[in-house]
Amino acid sequence: MQTGNKSDNNLTAQVEGLLDIAIINALVIEKDFYQTKYLDDAYYILGMSSFYKNRITAAEYYFRTLIDIFPNTSYLNNVNIQMGFIELKIGKINDFEKRIDFILIKDLNNEEKYNYYNLIAYYYEYYNDYNNINENYLKAVEYADSKQKRFYIYNKLLEFSESSNNILNSVNYIEKIQDNNISNSIDRDLLIKWIKYHHILNNHNDVLDKMKLYLEDARTLKDKLFYSIGIARANIYMK
Repeated sequence: MQTGNKSDNNLTAQVEGLLDIAIINALVIEKDFYQTKYLDDAYYILGMSSFYKNRITAAEYYFRTLIDIFPNTSYLNNVNIQMGFIELKIGKINDFEKRIDFILIKDLNNEEKYNYYNLIAYYYEYYNDYNNINENYLKAVEYADSKQKRFYIYNKLLEFSESSNNILNSVNYIEKIQDNNISNSIDRDLLIKWIKYHHILNNHNDVLDKMKLYLEDARTLKDKLFYSIGIARANIYMK
């Protein structure tokens, strides 16, 4: 699961259930074992679970409580990053800009750097600053340790490259999305975009080669027809 504006997406029932269980267990620790060494873990779980469930007020409360009670907590970097997302969500730009000064990149581990650069990219979305959005999402992907994370980032990059009409980048990001698709299935909608953009760039040979390759592995009549039409169109463009 990603941080930041990803929490706006609908959660599956299974994830909702797991988050509810995490909240219940953490509340038990807070209530009955408030002197335990795991209390900061409980507040962190409550904050993160609330954030993912889009309970922003609750998330902010638990994160602030965690910092107040445990100012030297090992979660400090993560909490500041998550608080940054919250402040951007509720429009507290000045608070965000103050908070970001507390985060030292050199002190972050790779997971924290991944979240940090997601946060900075999210900040620049407010200003439609494509160059900085692109730069920070590309930095985030350097620290992504799973296909799911890279898949998420490249989808964000594609979204902004298309909005800025950067066709060359869009083609690249579509290919990266497919490379990091854990299902290994071909996304037909993305493939149609990929074909369209390559024809605009006059890369007709690339489309022809791809369609021939996919046609060889096609199993259904529908797929065979789709790739055959793609081959025919590529030949028309080339002539």
